[in-house]
Amino acid sequence: MNKIWIDNSGNFWDGSYITIGNSTVWNPTDDQLTGGGYREYVKPVPTLEELIAKAKAEKIADIEEYDVSSAVNEFTLNGVAMWRDDAERTKLAKRFDTDEEDGFNTTKLIYDNVAYVLPIAQARIMLHRLESYARDCFDKTNEHKLNVANLTTLEEIENYDYTKGYPEKLFFVIPD
Repeated sequence: MNKIWIDNSGNFWDGSYITIGNSTVWNPTDDQLTGGGYREYVKPVPTLEELIAKAKAEKIADIEEYDVSSAVNEFTLNGVAMWRDDAERTKLAKRFDTDEEDGFNTTKLIYDNVAYVLPIAQARIMLHRLESYARDCFDKTNEHKLNVANLTTLEEIENYDYTKGYPEKLFFVIPD
């Protein structure tokens, strides 16, 4: 393995030449590099605490990525996988209120250029179940983060399965 050289200013040698006095030395020897003010760079070895902190940060990042993936953020409506984030769910709740106040018995959900018409009461039940599912997923994600934060060994962190314990995905059917 090639050595890495660094000077006192923290600059790494680029691997081609150095200047010693008034001379340019191409492909310098180790002695010439040392004489030119370079020293061999030895990458610091992280402590166990640093390794554990890094492993925890990486595992928590994995948990957060999983939390926003379709493995968690997905339900099925008439066989179509979809998701409605918190802001969309809030807008839907307001829409259902407005539709009902305007005297409608049904409402329309549009997703991926498909309109789903259903009774407002059924839409409210679906939305409530979706909110409960989202809450339970949120809680499980935060539980996993807390669990990882409390682990003490690299092996525990590496083997921690953050995909377990999430609620079953929801499946809704709107009859024709």
